[in-house]
Amino acid sequence: MPHSFLVRSAQPDDLEEIVRLHASAFERQTEGHIVRSLASSLPRDALVSMVAVEEEERIVGHVLFSPVSLHPTPEGCTSPNLMMGLAPLAVLPARQQLGIGSMLVRAGLKECSDRGVGAVFLLGHTEYYARFAFEPASKWYCYAL
Repeated sequence: MPHSFLVRSAQPDDLEEIVRLHASAFERQTEGHIVRSLASSLPRDALVSMVAVEEEERIVGHVLFSPVSLHPTPEGCTSPNLMMGLAPLAVLPARQQLGIGSMLVRAGLKECSDRGVGAVFLLGHTEYYARFAFEPASKWYCYAL
């Protein structure tokens, strides 16, 4: 049976369901704790938090983008004024492989673009994130450690 999903901005009342979703998707508490910590320590408008919902507003996926910065900016490098990190991304195991993760990433990237974000960083599967035009940082890294 085909499913239809709606992607929307997460609301404060969604937090506990989002935390449970991450625990289910990752089979551990770490990612949920990260989401809870960022949601409680940063202003709500500093985050891009998107959920995928199905019938009766059941949350089946979540992606979070949070602010990141480079300090100090290496000499000779220019750094966008506003940068975000993408993590975590989770989809309920029973709803994986239906395109929900892709829908969430695309919606989150659009929201980041609409807010004037100049760069998004992530640590993730190269093959998966290449579909969104992510490239290895080594292509853009402007100094060596």
